[in-house]
Amino acid sequence: MIQLEAYSPQYFQDILQLFYDTVHTVNAGDYTQAQLDAWAPREPDRQRWEQNLSQSTGVVALEDARVVGIATLAGTAEFDLLYIHPRYQRRGIAGMLAQRIEEEARRRGSSFLFTEASITAKGFFEHRGYRIAAAQRKPLRGAVFLNYVMVRQWGGSAQALEQVLRQRHCYYRFFQLDTQSADKILSWKYPVPFDVYNMKDASRGMEELLCGEYYGVASPDGSLLGFFCYGNSARVPALQPYGAYEEDALDIGLGIAPEFCGMGMGLEFLKQGMAFAAKEFPRRAQRLRLTAAAFNEQAKAVYRRAGFQTIGVWSAGEGLPDYEVMMRGRWEDALWLL
Repeated sequence: MIQLEAYSPQYFQDILQLFYDTVHTVNAGDYTQAQLDAWAPREPDRQRWEQNLSQSTGVVALEDARVVGIATLAGTAEFDLLYIHPRYQRRGIAGMLAQRIEEEARRRGSSFLFTEASITAKGFFEHRGYRIAAAQRKPLRGAVFLNYVMVRQWGGSAQALEQVLRQRHCYYRFFQLDTQSADKILSWKYPVPFDVYNMKDASRGMEELLCGEYYGVASPDGSLLGFFCYGNSARVPALQPYGAYEEDALDIGLGIAPEFCGMGMGLEFLKQGMAFAAKEFPRRAQRLRLTAAAFNEQAKAVYRRAGFQTIGVWSAGEGLPDYEVMMRGRWEDALWLL
């Protein structure tokens, strides 16, 4: 039978071993050996571990006095550690520990929790109602890791959460696209059939990207995640003569860097772009419009989840894909996304 107890130093050595075994087994499918070795070296920094555990509220899961799980709450709102022994996976222990940490955060008066989740743990936290606030590439001991800043909010104001995330630099940063970032975007190459998004004419591409309607989106570590454009630049010119853009709306275009595609961050990325539009262009953003390549079912599914609906399908001409134009009303809940 699994029992939960408050952390005490008697469990310290067992937790170090559990951490090493879990990272090198459970996370091995999502990270390289070099990353695993950097994340959980054979000789851990014992002083740092002791300091971390002594300054956090820890909960251990025990079976017959054996440590099979650990979770910690740092401060009032940071879900820091969550590791389950490899042989005790999928037995509900992670859920038990998470529940205890969430209850403790509530008891301390916090209206939200945030965590930095690995690729492996992302699905678990999503199942518990956490959403991706940012994807980031994080350096550690010479290796670089992709992980996700995830948040769960059950009350309080969006502004309070925004302030905490900004203080922790766990936040997407929007900026007017500059030459350096435009160069990176021009170098992006997508595989077939998504190669229609490749910018083949560097000179014209640079001119377009620097027209003033494009904004880069940086992750907390400064990596260029993608871009948004607002206004005429988000339209497909070949559709103009057919009335695709007759209705009054703010057009949005977006692109995610190839290395971040397919990682489940599309919806949150789009929501951040919509929230940015609501703050920067409040009058024009009463109605929003997207133009999607008709074959891109994955992207269209994300847009529908964000509330967009198809209003028509148009052909861009011979040798070019058909495009769906999608609309949605005012983004009234944009602030909570921040």
